[in-house]
Amino acid sequence: MLFACSSLPEQIHQNLCSSLLACFDGNEVLVDEKLDEDFHNQDCLHFSLWNQYITNGDDAPSHIHPHDMARLDVSCTNYSQCLPYPSRDTLQHQQLYRNIQSSFEELFQWIEQVIKKCLPREYDVLVELAQDLPGGYVLPVSPFLSLVVNLNVSTMGH
Repeated sequence: MLFACSSLPEQIHQNLCSSLLACFDGNEVLVDEKLDEDFHNQDCLHFSLWNQYITNGDDAPSHIHPHDMARLDVSCTNYSQCLPYPSRDTLQHQQLYRNIQSSFEELFQWIEQVIKKCLPREYDVLVELAQDLPGGYVLPVSPFLSLVVNLNVSTMGH
């Protein structure tokens, strides 16, 4: 599915590039490949919250809380592995992640409102998935579960 919206407010639109560059604290991150064809610096950062809540509850009794159940073939359950945790890029680039959150907060809010208005069923599905994260995590790019930053990359939509 492709959804395109051309109603981005001008006050957000006019600051997109300068806001992105400011997030990198003055480091040159954008490259004009026409000027240097040998330069292939392609960066992709995945700011995500991983969730390994993979405990299978098929055929489990419904009258017992999952923390009170035990498997016969396992000595103990490591419940800390069931909690969401930030991706490696989020941990390694914490300042950049905070800069992006701050610089693009208004844009993220606008995107959420447009999706909520124009694609209400899809929005409801996304919100339901995000609300199911253990620990009550609220993501800055709600209703999405991750933010990907591609620099100097030309890709097909996915």
